[in-house]
Amino acid sequence: MHVLILGCGYLGTLLARRLHAQGAAVYATTRRAEAAQALQAMGVNAVSASDPLEIPSDWRRRITHLVDSIPTEGAHAPQRAWAAALAGVLPRLEWVGYLSSTSVYGDRQGAWVVEDDPLNPQHPAALARVQAERAWKAAFPAVEIFRLAGIYGPGRHLGPRLMQGYATVAFAPPRYTNRIHAEDAARAIVAAMRRPRPARIVNLADDEPLPHAEYVRRLAAAIGAPPPVMLAPEEAKRRLSARAWAFFSASKRLSNARLHAELVPVLCYPNAEAAAAFVRREMLAHGARAVYARAAREG
Repeated sequence: MHVLILGCGYLGTLLARRLHAQGAAVYATTRRAEAAQALQAMGVNAVSASDPLEIPSDWRRRITHLVDSIPTEGAHAPQRAWAAALAGVLPRLEWVGYLSSTSVYGDRQGAWVVEDDPLNPQHPAALARVQAERAWKAAFPAVEIFRLAGIYGPGRHLGPRLMQGYATVAFAPPRYTNRIHAEDAARAIVAAMRRPRPARIVNLADDEPLPHAEYVRRLAAAIGAPPPVMLAPEEAKRRLSARAWAFFSASKRLSNARLHAELVPVLCYPNAEAAAAFVRREMLAHGARAVYARAAREG
């Protein structure tokens, strides 16, 4: 298996490490030369590239599996151009995956959401995800799409911010949010590579959607942080960016039945209790200051 990860950032790096440990040859593009060097130190073939034509020609002849993990923002983000440019130039390609976001569903007022539900992007980043999904489908009709909930994992979680004092929004009725541990997400993507199903779409979320206020209260209690400050919606809308407000105000509960049925029967981090235990271990192992510094570098 020769796997190319485009835009190999936080989740892409965890995925690359897992694939490399399982014996795959892993190739990656990233925005920064220093990030490429760090990936090379892990045993990953990596280059800094902002254009698909910068992918080495000998890589293109080898690649069997392709993962697009490019962010939707910034100079490295034109997935539509990358998808079109790579179509037809990877002669050994067997499988393509695109890492999207559950933001494509928009606000569902707390209703359960399955993969076949209509999309309703409500801010520019979500619309960019929808456009990227369509671009990959047009270039590679068999592409598998993974719609990720909020990602947390090593060095990337709310623990340090909770210790410093964290504010959330006190909605009535509560607004549901969803999350997934990065290692569970990586496990699902690898499972899809090994058990492919053309054009599959999968929600990557854990088993317990929760109101965000309840989730951060549980985390704070687990690590001994101050209780989060609860902002009234009117005050929060004045203080938050448009994207942050869209996150806090949207409410949906993601069904992960397909994830369990087809890819990962049991998650390592299935609920808020497991998330809180993980964050507590991270904080105890590294200390709030060290974890905060690493999270700032990687996130």
